[in-house]
Amino acid sequence: MLGKILKLFVGDKSKKDLKEINPIINQIHSYQDEMNKLSNNELRQKTETFKKLMALSEQVKDSLEEAKSNLKNALAFSARNEKPMISK
Repeated sequence: MLGKILKLFVGDKSKKDLKEINPIINQIHSYQDEMNKLSNNELRQKTETFKKLMALSEQVKDSLEEAKSNLKNALAFSARNEKPMISK
């Protein structure tokens, strides 16, 4: 009984999850025809491209983490009127 009342006000978790991931699934399916047209060599090239993009993404992520750390450090020292220590 309580479960039915909660579903009425909150909604069904499964339906919410499906509503959230359906656009992603549709986007994946939209690439299917394109991928089916590629030869094995072209697929290998795509894989290498994706690997390079993922590596670059990790480098950017690491750089952003370092920048965030430096900014937090600079702001903390600035609040105390001290000279910040920049990490390398």
